[in-house]
Amino acid sequence: MIRDEDLEDYLTRLEVLGRSQVTIKNYRAFLEPFIRYTRDHDLTPENCRELIEAYQLHLKRDHHYNNESLKTATTVIKLFLTKLGYPCQGVELPKTRKRLPKYLSRDEVEKLLQAPGGVYETRDRAVLRLLYTSGLRVSELVALNIEDVDFNEGTVKVNDGKGGRDRVTYTDRETLQLLKDMIYKRTRKGREDKGPALFTTRSGDRISTRSIQRIVKKTSQEAGLEKRVTPHIIRHSFAANSLEEGFNIKEIQQLLGHSSLSSTEIYTQIKPKDLEKKYKKLKWD
Repeated sequence: MIRDEDLEDYLTRLEVLGRSQVTIKNYRAFLEPFIRYTRDHDLTPENCRELIEAYQLHLKRDHHYNNESLKTATTVIKLFLTKLGYPCQGVELPKTRKRLPKYLSRDEVEKLLQAPGGVYETRDRAVLRLLYTSGLRVSELVALNIEDVDFNEGTVKVNDGKGGRDRVTYTDRETLQLLKDMIYKRTRKGREDKGPALFTTRSGDRISTRSIQRIVKKTSQEAGLEKRVTPHIIRHSFAANSLEEGFNIKEIQQLLGHSSLSSTEIYTQIKPKDLEKKYKKLKWD
């Protein structure tokens, strides 16, 4: 029988190993329902594999999990049970198809970056430009401190990114100027920042992931974009457009902070317009 203490010890261990709070929260969301399921279905080392397969069927039929979610849930459960000593390595993962990442064209990006207005125009423009020019994850953006930006060199240091990895990425002069203007505006009346955060709320606290998501959604609507836009889609746009500019896949991997090249290679499949232009230039006679 799995104890509640087993789960808490496992999640604490993940935190010690440098996993993000988002990852830990997601692991908990997958593991707690599974543990409740085992209370009614008597998990043992002998029936481990069969029980997980039955649980997969339960998620599919009763909770309408698609194969992507089912694969993630199964992977998380297998890692947890293996850590507890259950022999469940042989459980098969559901097959999923690789989806091409959604991204914005250059024209759509330009519309998005020009759209912010109102009291927080400078901050919101800086948020959007930094997301796009640096290819940051939203969690990395909100964690940035002022000292992480080198305004002379144009570098942005990401501390403790996904998987606990540090990296350096870059931004452009226009974004750096927006960041300077933003910091000046919020401190020009003699008010000091409450902490070291680069992006803050009206009260001076570090901005939240949810607030960044709202900024992106609101601005994309104001820009008249028909596509659904999220911080991660802006990150995809950075990768896809960098590839078109001539960056090689290893360089993009480094800028994005991917641990595996296979995570980055998906972007090599999303240039049909480029391929069409090259094809039309060919002389067949």
